[in-house]
Amino acid sequence: MKKLVLLGTIFTLFTIAASAQKGKDIRPEKHRFETGQVTPGERTRIHKNRMQYKRTEHRFKRDGKLSYSERRKLHKMKRHNRHMNYRFHHNNRKRS
Repeated sequence: MKKLVLLGTIFTLFTIAASAQKGKDIRPEKHRFETGQVTPGERTRIHKNRMQYKRTEHRFKRDGKLSYSERRKLHKMKRHNRHMNYRFHHNNRKRS
């Protein structure tokens, strides 16, 4: 019985010592955006870019045939939109 109480006490002391060594949190307690979140303004810009691409694509496809220059313009718009989305999601700003 004494061994059980002694082992329980030692285990409790080790547990308390381990939890007391928790390091100081680098970030303050106030709320911060997590990585990958976009601000409302960035979300609006992504939406506007997507709608502009869809309008342009619809306008180009109305006559039934996409010409080479129209395909290139659509490709360039899509590439630009993908770049903007990546930039908005992977920026290293510290927003609080």
